[in-house]
Amino acid sequence: MMYTSSAPGKLVLTGEYAVLNGAPAVVLAVNRRARAILKQADSPVCTFNSKGFEAQSRHSLSRMLAEEPPEEQDPARLNWFVLNQLINSSQLTRQITGFTVDTDSSCLFYKGQKLGLGSSAAICTCLAANLLSMFGSTIPLKPDVVFDVAHGAHNAAQNSRGSGLDIAAASYGGIICYTNSDSGARIDTADLPTSMHYQVFSSGLAANTNVFLEKFSSWLQSNSDQTLDKLSGSAENIAHVFRDSPDDWHGAISEYIQRLQEFDNASQQGIYTQAHCSMDKLALKHGILYKPCGAGGGDIGIALAEDPEALRAFTTAVKNTAGTSNFLDIDLEIDTHGVHTDSSQAG
Repeated sequence: MMYTSSAPGKLVLTGEYAVLNGAPAVVLAVNRRARAILKQADSPVCTFNSKGFEAQSRHSLSRMLAEEPPEEQDPARLNWFVLNQLINSSQLTRQITGFTVDTDSSCLFYKGQKLGLGSSAAICTCLAANLLSMFGSTIPLKPDVVFDVAHGAHNAAQNSRGSGLDIAAASYGGIICYTNSDSGARIDTADLPTSMHYQVFSSGLAANTNVFLEKFSSWLQSNSDQTLDKLSGSAENIAHVFRDSPDDWHGAISEYIQRLQEFDNASQQGIYTQAHCSMDKLALKHGILYKPCGAGGGDIGIALAEDPEALRAFTTAVKNTAGTSNFLDIDLEIDTHGVHTDSSQAG
């Protein structure tokens, strides 16, 4: 048998870092989809080929079931975490055999650099769907089942530092308001305000999310700074505004950006690089908003405006202004579909 899955990337509109403090994050699934193909093999050997994150490896089945995961740069590493999550959660109904995995996350990269759209989470979600289909239940998979497996696996791969918002976007698609607490994840559907226009930009510099999460975790253990609580309160407010009074989004997100900058200054996370600061200043000159998305420190940012003409003028200015000219505008649309899996007889 052969299983083919695809899952969308993600864009964090609001709630980065605050989501790790129990606040809601507004997350968009975007129309750049990672893909994975899983084929059953006749021998107890597992081979892995990765495009986007360019890598190849080959392991025995016994190695994939060993107690230690493969090395950080091995494309088999996420497979190992997903397999272990399936085993530990007793969701396997068929014997594990050798297999071949081909993954493609190239649309979530640009010139060899990841864009910051959740490539590893999208691939992890695809792998969870494929492995569940091949070695687990034959019942058509539901997003919540895939999410639970992929979230557990991805969280383990990140040393339990991530929130799972990127897995949620990959599993469910669309626009979600994501909250993670001790009682579990809550995923609510959301809508963007009709007066909100946006443009996404890539800084051209890749940020290592795991490094930022580790830095945040260390800071959190030794600080009780109020800026994180204020950021969380602002993220809560945005969730209420989106639900109850969407026309007030501009003021709510403007306040959130201010709180994010205050938190960055206090924690020294490095969310706002000099380049992101230049984008912020240029946006203010054009009467619009700009913020980094996700961990920050590189990757992507988003410009938001009520006036589409102001947004277009800003996009033109970005290309012609020192300090921002390296930013690349990226056309992204919301992908309303989450993870999807097809099966066929391997030929």
